[in-house]
Amino acid sequence: MLGHADLYIFLENDEEIQLLKEGTVRGLFVNAKTKGKLELSLSDIQDLAKYKFVKDEKGNVQGANVYLHKNSYEKLLEKGAIGIHLGYSHINVYDIKRSKNDEMLYESLKVKERYLN
Repeated sequence: MLGHADLYIFLENDEEIQLLKEGTVRGLFVNAKTKGKLELSLSDIQDLAKYKFVKDEKGNVQGANVYLHKNSYEKLLEKGAIGIHLGYSHINVYDIKRSKNDEMLYESLKVKERYLN
């Protein structure tokens, strides 16, 4: 079940996976009402992951900044996908070429993207 704070991040090609190792991957954030900017980067944070929603002046979510612990990158390379439970939400990162289990969710988000804004 998708929670309101669950994040699903799909890395679409080898360049994005390499870029994550070297810096920040910038992409598209899609939720039920809008699309915006997503930034994903590695960090030395104490937790496995953290995120912060970017909101407009009315408090509407316009994007997200996601930080993964550097060890998570190695797991992503090894398994093709990682899921991190934060207690109140989940952060899921997929190498979409290797992780076919969530291809349907990926395709449905691509369709939704076309109809937003």
